[in-house]
Amino acid sequence: MQRNFQKYGKIYCTFRGRSPVLHIQDLNLLRQILIKDSLDHFGQRNRRPVSGESDSVNKTLSMLHGEQWKVLRNLVIAAFSPPVVSQRLEFVNASVEEFIQYWIDKTNGDGSNKMDLRV
Repeated sequence: MQRNFQKYGKIYCTFRGRSPVLHIQDLNLLRQILIKDSLDHFGQRNRRPVSGESDSVNKTLSMLHGEQWKVLRNLVIAAFSPPVVSQRLEFVNASVEEFIQYWIDKTNGDGSNKMDLRV
């Protein structure tokens, strides 16, 4: 897909069978589509269930439509809102700093104490 973005630009279309698939790499356009215009235009897609796949595949945001799609989309938006992501990043940063300090302490800070990490 990255090659196609390089070749065709930030927006291009392919076909999956007879159905067009729009590929978008422009974040501002994606925000417009997925957040501002989505409930009015994109929650009513005509998706067919994927046969032979687990039921969870057919319950993803890209496969649902109508009210089910709106409910899941609102959950995803809430989970990835800037304040939530920022809060999680603070937790990750603190955990990484603690992890680094742990390894510095275990290796005497200079790598002179070797450890076997095999499980």
